[in-house]
Amino acid sequence: MPVPLSGRTTRARRLRLPRLLALLTLIAAALLLSAPAASAHATLLLTTPQAGSSVAQAPDTLTLTFNEPVNTTTHAVRLTDVQGKPAPLGATQRAADGRTLRAALKSAPPAGVYLVQWQVTASDGDTMAGSYRFAIGPADAGLTTAPAATATPGQATTTALRWVLFTALAIAVGGAATRPLFALRAGPAGPTQPKARTQTAIWIGAAAALGLAALVVGEGSLPDGLPQLTPAQLTASIPGTLAAVEVLAFVAAALLARTRRPTWSLLPLTAVAIAEGLRGHPEAAAAGWGAALTTVHLLAAALWTGALVHTLRTARAWRDHPHLARTVVNDYARVALTLVLLVIATGTIATLVMIRRLGDLTSTGWGLALLAKLALVAAAALLAFLARRRVTDPAKRLSMWSAARAEAGILAAVLALSSLLTALAPPRTSADTAYTLPPAPNGPVIAVGTRAGEIGIHAQASRGRLVLNLSAPGTDPANPPRANVRLTATAATPGHTPRPLTLRPCGPACFTTPLTWRDGTTVLGLHAQATGWTGGNAAFSIPWPAKPAPAALRRVTTAMRNAGPVTLYEQTTSDTSRPLAKPTRLDLTGRRFLDAEPYTDGRATVVNQADTGPDGTTFLLGYPAERIEIRLLTAPDGRILRETLTAPNHLIERTFVYPERTEDEHDGSHTDRR
Repeated sequence: MPVPLSGRTTRARRLRLPRLLALLTLIAAALLLSAPAASAHATLLLTTPQAGSSVAQAPDTLTLTFNEPVNTTTHAVRLTDVQGKPAPLGATQRAADGRTLRAALKSAPPAGVYLVQWQVTASDGDTMAGSYRFAIGPADAGLTTAPAATATPGQATTTALRWVLFTALAIAVGGAATRPLFALRAGPAGPTQPKARTQTAIWIGAAAALGLAALVVGEGSLPDGLPQLTPAQLTASIPGTLAAVEVLAFVAAALLARTRRPTWSLLPLTAVAIAEGLRGHPEAAAAGWGAALTTVHLLAAALWTGALVHTLRTARAWRDHPHLARTVVNDYARVALTLVLLVIATGTIATLVMIRRLGDLTSTGWGLALLAKLALVAAAALLAFLARRRVTDPAKRLSMWSAARAEAGILAAVLALSSLLTALAPPRTSADTAYTLPPAPNGPVIAVGTRAGEIGIHAQASRGRLVLNLSAPGTDPANPPRANVRLTATAATPGHTPRPLTLRPCGPACFTTPLTWRDGTTVLGLHAQATGWTGGNAAFSIPWPAKPAPAALRRVTTAMRNAGPVTLYEQTTSDTSRPLAKPTRLDLTGRRFLDAEPYTDGRATVVNQADTGPDGTTFLLGYPAERIEIRLLTAPDGRILRETLTAPNHLIERTFVYPERTEDEHDGSHTDRR
């Protein structure tokens, strides 16, 4: 018997639907598996020239280093003077695994104050923008001391769209999970459930996901992103790939919800939660299980909220069947507290992952929003508990419905705050993220070195900043010790007691901290440890301000070449925790000694004159690339009296005795025969 045309059409649609769903599921799965975890909110860590600084000469390149890999935008880096006149820059280049942006200046701008404006797309898809100033030459008026507050273009739109997405996800998950259960309770002859809103919620969620994808492509602008919304543009970045996964997952869920097995729509809806977990803040702080934590938290909150909404609608529709109404409320109440505990547990763990100091909860916008969310979750949990207790008491059922409706309203606010938290930067992104490279010095540098046991400590002090590099025997600057390197430090500035310094890693065996130097001598106390080497305590002093003196070093080398005979007493050690060996005596000439020194030609990478006193003049020399620092004490005529040289593998102390001085000069008396 021939099949009617309408029957063939229906059958064809049924045959095409599973194939389409399978294709959508495979595409979404491939994208989800290929997309690595997205971090959360790029933070500008350091710049060269430093924000708020003044440099003597125009830089060749602007360098911006972030705490995570970033994607460049159309307006990644721009440079203008204070009147808004642009300075020509070359194309912005990414380096250091995408964490650093470099833009070369096509020509040297004149002296003055300049504004750097930057805009990048973070790994979580949000567009971040900011600006800072620096000066060329003496024109440092109007400078700020730090980068301006980072802005997030499209933050309000992102928050609103993600709230819509979370709400739609909750309604869809709650409806898909509870409708089959309630249908069993009613039985074939029982009342029908209210019309499902699952389909509507899913398509609204798909529209919100599409809007979030447009924000990724449009660098925070919805109008700019919608015309560019193509598969190629989306899959060009991790955030775009995750956004594409969410759109496809919602479409697959909508199609599955129309089949005879609507509960299958929970599978693609779970994929939406997984995608949100991969782009969430906890994943940036704890790779792997951070995404799992967010996924479970979001699914539990969605089921709690969506199931409550559908339970209230069903109970209201079945008010003429009070026994069935009480049954579905009982069903919900049995699982509600379990979901509450799951939401609280995962939220608490995520909070502990994201913060390091309790003060972050009250001193940052992210922390305040989190506190508000926690308060609302606690209120909703209390209402859920009260509703469960009152469900079996006929005298209190009226108040139970009021509590349940209030609970639903509070959960809507919880979803709104959850959306806001995804758009705000958590406190640890800027405060606790390690630098990938040492920050560039700001202005003149003072280089000093010492040794703590077998570990060499090499310091570079510049305006507002201290960088400490560690070395050990058998290592070189290109391959410093990496195994469990630990360093603690205190600083005693003139007129103040020692205070601990907060050191941030800046690469292998490298640490840095902001430090305001006071005029005079600052004493640094250090304790260094590294697996496989003997550590210990050390200290050195850093005079401030820096006094570059390259010409004075050339006078020292000239004096040494003309010094004639000299007796040198030398002590060398690779481990300062052991007693020093007896000094070795060497008889040579000043010229011969100088020929073996790094400063033989009268030059050093860093030269500073520390002070001049009754014992002579002190010079501090540094060769940062080789991790060599030298402290020289010179006589008024320029000849060297003492030298302390710190190198990656050893420390050398030398005392010089000249023929016209007594032989006990090497013990520090410096008595002159004349």
